[in-house]
Formats: sequence, C-alpha cells, structure tokens
Amino acid sequence: MPHLVIEYTPTENSDVSDEDLMTAVHWAAVSTGIFEESTIKVRVKQYLSAYVAGRHDHFVHVTIYLIDGRDTETKKKLTQTVHDRLASMFADYASISVDARDLDRDVYTKSKPQG
Repeated sequence: MPHLVIEYTPTENSDVSDEDLMTAVHWAAVSTGIFEESTIKVRVKQYLSAYVAGRHDHFVHVTIYLIDGRDTETKKKLTQTVHDRLASMFADYASISVDARDLDRDVYTKSKPQG
C-alpha cells in the first residue's frame, strides 16, 4: 500500500521527466521507513495548464492514499518528506502540496498477483 498520485503542470524548459518525478517520490516514501519498497505504487498525471491564485501558473500536488489506522504524526512525516523532495525539484513552482488520505480497510479491495 500506499498509492501516491502525482499531478503537475510541466514547464517547457523543465529537465524533470515523469520517470524522474515518480522515482523521486518513490524514494522519498521509502526513506520514511513507513513502508516496504515493494508495496509503494506511484503514478503521474500531467495537466497542460492550471490556475494558481487566479492566474496561469505551475503546480505539483501529491495525494497519498493509505489504509486507515496511521496516526497524524506518521502521516505528517510522510507528507513533509515528499513535500521537501518536491520543493528541491520545483523551487520556482507557484504551488507545491502533499496530502494523505485514509482508505477504509473494510471496503478497500485489491487483487493479489497470481503465480
């Protein structure tokens, strides 16, 4: 578990690829010690444009979906670690944000790999 969904607007002169971005967020999550590396899933969605504070600007936002039960301190450690890594990559972006959302373990359903 977790699912980390990165949403962002790329800049024309950015040298950060989707692969670079997913790798950085993946390793930030690993570095917290909260999860085993093999359980982390990361995906990215690009947006062609966005409004930030009433004008066209760039943003990066990560939503982290977790099975419920972790305390606030643990979730804050995770969001802050991911945020700090993004801030080092996108210093000129208007908005950098990270949020952690709880999934209800009683209703979350997942397929297990066959083999």
